Amino acid sequence: MKRVGFNALLLHPQAGGIAVYMKNLIDAMLKVNTEWAPRIFLQAEALQHYGYHDADKLVPLRLSHTHPFRRIVFEWRTWP
Repeated sequence: MKRVGFNALLLHPQAGGIAVYMKNLIDAMLKVNTEWAPRIFLQAEALQHYGYHDADKLVPLRLSHTHPFRRIVFEWRTWP
């Protein structure tokens, strides 16, 4: 099975247009049953706000969107 990572850390209620795009893309990724397995990284607040429950595909992270530099450093240090 092929794995695909999707960085949705910018998804939060105040994000505006990009949030609509990301939400629609995530909804489609969760519905499709193909030979690839998505891993969607998103903020824990977004997970609760949008009501996502698919624990196999969703990876909630507790990062602040008000400090993007901290998020970038975190991603750089923890993701292969």
